[in-house]
Amino acid sequence: MAAPILLNSTTLRVHCLHPHFCYSSSVSAFSRCSYSSISKVRFDTFSSIGINHIIEGSYLCSRASFPGSLLMLSVASAMQGRFRSGGFVQEDTILRLATYLDAEAQSNVGLIFGEAIWPLKDVVDLQDDFVMDKINDMYGVISHWDTIQPKIALKGDGTPLSLVKLQAPLPKPTGAIMCIGKNYADHVKEVDTWKVASGIAAPDIPKHPIVFTKAPQAVIGNKDPIIYPSAISSQVDYEAELAVIIGKEGRGITKDSAMSHVFGYTILNDVTARDLQKQHQQWFLGKSCDTFCPMGPCIVPASCINGQDLQIQCWVNGELRQNGRTSQMIFSIPELIETISAGTTLKIGDVIATGTPAGVGSGFNPPKHLSPGDIIRISIEGIGILENHVK
Repeated sequence: MAAPILLNSTTLRVHCLHPHFCYSSSVSAFSRCSYSSISKVRFDTFSSIGINHIIEGSYLCSRASFPGSLLMLSVASAMQGRFRSGGFVQEDTILRLATYLDAEAQSNVGLIFGEAIWPLKDVVDLQDDFVMDKINDMYGVISHWDTIQPKIALKGDGTPLSLVKLQAPLPKPTGAIMCIGKNYADHVKEVDTWKVASGIAAPDIPKHPIVFTKAPQAVIGNKDPIIYPSAISSQVDYEAELAVIIGKEGRGITKDSAMSHVFGYTILNDVTARDLQKQHQQWFLGKSCDTFCPMGPCIVPASCINGQDLQIQCWVNGELRQNGRTSQMIFSIPELIETISAGTTLKIGDVIATGTPAGVGSGFNPPKHLSPGDIIRISIEGIGILENHVK
């Protein structure tokens, strides 16, 4: 999928059908989308209706983020008057939610479009005071998303992202951070290289998901420093991962219903002290040093992207180290949710880091562990870039 592009904060580019084309089906056949507030549309058309006509109401199908999605709109044209037309989305318009500090150092939840951010409380047209009171907290947004999303109406100019500080989307997690080990076959092969080289065994592909946890207090945001724990470790490593954010509580969730419990996705760097991980065998200490859980820069709702087929890449000091796709997971997202929830209730805001592809520092010969001053950039298609430096 192409990188997300917006012509500006309120303009959507579509390929227009014939200007007098009208849908015979009713508007109810389409899902109202959060982009209903877009005030201008740029038409690519062979007709003479021109460009930049005002949309009075836009209705997009449920996956309106993707190029090729149908758009139905009411257009005002100086030449044709008012008429209903339709077209196909040409550019991605992926919805991104972020937690950020404003100029007064107040924490807000915002909506990112392009290179600007809007406070969510300013772009939601709701008369429900109870829901509006919850809108500055990502947990509240997730809990009431079905009410909030249809009422989003962009207005005015957003604040340039360069003028705000993005925090982790869930800056002070109150739920669990669950991680999956050895969930990409190429990563299993690199960590088990010594077994293969010595003839002891083939790579140990797990028969069941390997689940461990990270301490919630290890969470940091985009551009925050990773503090090197030099007193206890000399083998700090990186792991680029897609993280699933749970949006609906559940226990005993089946694979078939698992995706209905997913709110969205973000990027997580499962920073690891390899020597601590080996010494203690159980991985918690090596995975949970302070600052060892960079997360961000935003959450993309699951309706906007296919979490099971995204490119995931990681660079260290500009060198591409990891390059895979989430489709290469051994255990899919629904399988992970089914396994974890079999005996454990998943709560709203719980995080599941789904594993890392090959290319971690310990997989090289000699190993390429992190050092103070290193810069780690992780990109996941459709979500953005998470960048942190080692201090």
